[in-house]
Formats: sequence, C-alpha cells, structure tokens
Amino acid sequence: MTKNDVYMYLRYHPQWYIVLSRYPERYQDLLEEMKQKQNNELIDKLDKLSLFIQMMEMLK
Repeated sequence: MTKNDVYMYLRYHPQWYIVLSRYPERYQDLLEEMKQKQNNELIDKLDKLSLFIQMMEMLK
C-alpha cells in the first residue's frame, strides 16, 4: 500500500482519523482492513464479470 492509497482510504473512512489520532499503534489494523476490503472488491468484480459472461452465453 502506498501513502496515497492510505490517504484515499482515510478520505472515504474518516472514522480512522479518530482512531489513529488516539491510538497510532492501530495503523497496522488500518492496513489490514484496507487489504481485506480491496480483496473483497476484487472478488465482487470477478463475480459480476462471471455472471455477465453467463448471461451472454445464454443469449446465444
């Protein structure tokens, strides 16, 4: 994860500003959450693509 990725994530999840300001040692928790959500997004996109391909095959 780059710093820009972290900044963008913080922009969309501002509750982490509060957590990190009070508990800076939780930075690793933030990174883990980011990785988990990024992985989930990838899986969701692949599922949608798979569904789309199945639908297109049915139309043939």
